[in-house]
Amino acid sequence: MTINFVKSGQLFKLRYTWIDVCKDSTGALKCLELGGGLGQQTPFVHAFHNTKLPVPHLEHPKEASDYPLRVSFLEHQTVQTAHVVFMTQLSYKFENWEGTRSLNGPRVAE
Repeated sequence: MTINFVKSGQLFKLRYTWIDVCKDSTGALKCLELGGGLGQQTPFVHAFHNTKLPVPHLEHPKEASDYPLRVSFLEHQTVQTAHVVFMTQLSYKFENWEGTRSLNGPRVAE
């Protein structure tokens, strides 16, 4: 999967091989952790701090079997890379969708 965002006026396109869906003790969505990126030592974290979850925007809706699938967030989101936390608009591009299991919940492979 590829994630796109703008930070300090520069467009970033980062590739990851997996995503973890992390939930709190009540089962509410806490964050998405992306990892497996080339040369990256820490996960990319997309945090959900509010009780109201952001609404994703599915771009170019297609049949379930058509790829790539692109999902964007129109509102600014809180993200963390290494020890840097910032707000940005995100978009996720999924080349395929293969589920595997992880400790925190479903892990979705690229």
